[in-house]
Amino acid sequence: MNRRGIDLEQESRVLDVGCGAGTFSRQLERATAWVVDGLDPNRQAIEMNGGGRGVFAVGNLLKLPPLFLKKYDHLFFFDVLEHLPQPKDELLAAARIMKPGGLLHINVPALPFLYSAYDEVQGHQERFTRDRLRALLQGTPFRVVDIAYWGLSLVPFALVRKWLVSGNEDEGKIMQKGFSCGGDFLNGLMNIPMFLETSVCPKTCFGTSLMVLAENAA
Repeated sequence: MNRRGIDLEQESRVLDVGCGAGTFSRQLERATAWVVDGLDPNRQAIEMNGGGRGVFAVGNLLKLPPLFLKKYDHLFFFDVLEHLPQPKDELLAAARIMKPGGLLHINVPALPFLYSAYDEVQGHQERFTRDRLRALLQGTPFRVVDIAYWGLSLVPFALVRKWLVSGNEDEGKIMQKGFSCGGDFLNGLMNIPMFLETSVCPKTCFGTSLMVLAENAA
């Protein structure tokens, strides 16, 4: 957002779709002057939400009432679209509740060759490429402003994870092996290449995730 000159101190209304317990929503509010609302179909997750400046509600983007039309300056789909069998429907619904010129922020898992049993138990329908995501946005009011892979330093770890969970039919063990960071030391060690990547080379030719910034041209 800094690279694109987005004003983080301007008063803006924001929706975090699939907010869960609100971790990202609170991080976003700490880094900006924005008011962040959250929406998630999981009632238990919303009840665990610590709250912030915005309102957090149980709901579905496809079923929001008319009072939400053209309400939001920014909308975030962070690790959401990969769970949806028809993600374009959600994108079209997002355009309706965003102001003209509003900015859509998307983050999804990338690189189909990294798809594994871990993705399956997480409920991922797919892992995306840049071309696939561009094609998904075609036919919607959104115009791509920026699109970039990130997580280049995590690709070797994702390949190891794919190997570790292959052939395993126990979903609990797949989740345990796939999600474990290997302890505080290893987790801290992994922060070094990630820091170098984000500070020295923020745009890479590929990575474990794909981030998109798009403008609502409606």
